[in-house]
Amino acid sequence: MGLLCGGAIENVSVTGGRVHAEAIPIPGLAGGIVSAGGIAGAIQSGTLGAKPLVNKCTSDATINSGTILGGLIGIASGSVTNSSTTCNINVPGGVYVGGLIGYFAGDSTVVCSNNYTTGAINCGNDNIVGGLIAEVIGGKVKNCYTTGNISGSIAYGGGLIGVLSTATSMNFYNNAYCTVSSCYATGSISTNYVGCIAVSGLIGSAGLADSQHFIKITDCYASGTIDAGSAGEATGIADMNVALSSTSLLIVKNCFYSGIKLSGISTTSNSYHNNNVNGIVIGGTPTPSLTFPFVSIQNVYANSSLTKNFTGHFDPNVQLINIATFTTNPGAVIKTTAPFLGFDFANTWAFNSGNWPTLKNMP
Repeated sequence: MGLLCGGAIENVSVTGGRVHAEAIPIPGLAGGIVSAGGIAGAIQSGTLGAKPLVNKCTSDATINSGTILGGLIGIASGSVTNSSTTCNINVPGGVYVGGLIGYFAGDSTVVCSNNYTTGAINCGNDNIVGGLIAEVIGGKVKNCYTTGNISGSIAYGGGLIGVLSTATSMNFYNNAYCTVSSCYATGSISTNYVGCIAVSGLIGSAGLADSQHFIKITDCYASGTIDAGSAGEATGIADMNVALSSTSLLIVKNCFYSGIKLSGISTTSNSYHNNNVNGIVIGGTPTPSLTFPFVSIQNVYANSSLTKNFTGHFDPNVQLINIATFTTNPGAVIKTTAPFLGFDFANTWAFNSGNWPTLKNMP
């Protein structure tokens, strides 16, 4: 399907086949966008405001073209739930490339939930790439995971989401809130693009676009190796891009990076930029003049083999609570839930002695 306006696509499985996209007009945007997906090129609200839904759909179709492309949907401004893709994506071009969705814009009622992807992504053309979604502009992403590896010419890349933000020219709902919860990514990510900005195990870049905006990342983890090449910044969970007023808030809470390798640029101008990584768990450069605490990082953990740059080059206005590292062999120290302060082991997390925690109730 090219474009769905309102309505629903449910219980559809695409097996085999190849998707080659042509430009389609997206109302409210200038010109045409080459949007491609295994189920639909784009889904958006209908003329009466009805929001579309894709539910219980799967695809393993090959996608070899598109400006904005996803294994299931290219552009989604409607809910996508209980769906998955197993296809490998290998494209020479593209701008937004996601294992499930290329570009997702949501609000309090439009969600991406209970989805997963297992295929690998390899792409060119200096893309924004995410194992699940290339770019998220507002809305909720919850109970999702990815396991495939990501490689190619990547400007911003994340094992789960390439870019997470709250407003751009394509924010269909003008939503100022964005949350990611109970998600994980286990695949590796690497880029050969000399102009790479940032790649992360979970979210390539998390940015607040205006005052009174809010981003919250909770109960998530990443475990794959991360290679940002010769120019990019490597981060275990997310690289932050926030330089706004104290009325904006970005929270990262109850997360960990259990991987054992990050590599990227080494900058001598900042003492926190060493060991070739920007931040083991969180990286970024918030504006130092802002009122504390417009960025809050709570209960985040990593392997002790990655001892430098634990939180990137942050200023004193960033609130840090319960950040710690464990040995590379977690079995030596993780015998009880006690080290994971703030984690909800009754409802959200499962604990296995000698291993890092896992999330409960995943698809």
